Amino acid sequence: MLEDSLRTSLLALVGKNETPFFALSLEKLKQNEQEFLQTARLYFPKLRVCYSVKTNQFPEVLKALSTGFEIASLEELRLVKSKKVFKVFNGCCKKEKELEEAVRQDAIVIADSFSELEKLNAVRKKIKRKALKIGVRLNVASKFGIELSKIPEFLAKAEHCNCKVVLLHAHPGVQNSLKDYESFLKDFKAAVKLWDFEFLDFGSGFPSFPKMNSLGISLHDFLKVVKKELGTTLDDKIIVFEPGRILVADSMILVCKVCAVKELNGERIAVLDAGINVLQKIVLESFEFEPLTENLGQKRQFKLVGPLLFGNDILGTTMLNLKENDLIAVKNVGAYCASLAWEISYKKPKVFVL
Repeated sequence: MLEDSLRTSLLALVGKNETPFFALSLEKLKQNEQEFLQTARLYFPKLRVCYSVKTNQFPEVLKALSTGFEIASLEELRLVKSKKVFKVFNGCCKKEKELEEAVRQDAIVIADSFSELEKLNAVRKKIKRKALKIGVRLNVASKFGIELSKIPEFLAKAEHCNCKVVLLHAHPGVQNSLKDYESFLKDFKAAVKLWDFEFLDFGSGFPSFPKMNSLGISLHDFLKVVKKELGTTLDDKIIVFEPGRILVADSMILVCKVCAVKELNGERIAVLDAGINVLQKIVLESFEFEPLTENLGQKRQFKLVGPLLFGNDILGTTMLNLKENDLIAVKNVGAYCASLAWEISYKKPKVFVL
């Protein structure tokens, strides 16, 4: 349930603005950040945390966080240019301008291929750096990185190019179970033994805090698995995590309106003024729908649909007593929803800070 103070703040925004809109709680964002940092430091005193900018690049989010940044494009590099913090630059399609800007910002570029290593060497020569500190991404069942068997060859070539590989990176994927995460760490451990890496970057992939709660697990469970699988190999290393979803998912709420209620083919349908243009399934989050002003009376099952002229613009079902012009708060929309929102038929919802 929404807290009374939050509900009041959202209703105040409704009085001045058209729906749909996003509302960002900086207080919740900072609470999540502190919970993540405090928990991770219990296990890894030598810690670097790099917020995944692509998850939500709203300026107030970037400004509020005290972490470093994980960056994936030139645009993201420009967003954090003024931040003199620890940065890693990731991705499988880095262009020369992006590589050059990342190096100038002293970000650790995580090489994704042998050809990218050659591009980095060219950038090093162009900007007259004697040597570069870089990372390498290990392939773990995806389109990214370099196969384990080819990592030694990459390390040798990097030395020849005056690029010192100081960081090993791999990403476990998203919404992992503990069993999946454990399997990922076994692959990572095999690569750790190949080189004296200064930084071990485990990416992220952590579910949001609400999702963890619903599954009966916690961040402690994931971090304990890291300690268990890698043991003493972690002792002299700096551990890097790249959280995104877990920091921002429940820090943002979407407020929308019921524009029409009808019965169709035996179903009650509520048409909202925000649909899959804002709440896409690709974001892999469990959205929660809650009325801002609840109607008294019997709750009934409604199919929630959006305003687009697409038959698949369906958000899910809910048990509520809904009427036209009712206001709905959609929770857990902070991860990727604002970043990926389509401008098709409608403008992207504005973001307001609470």
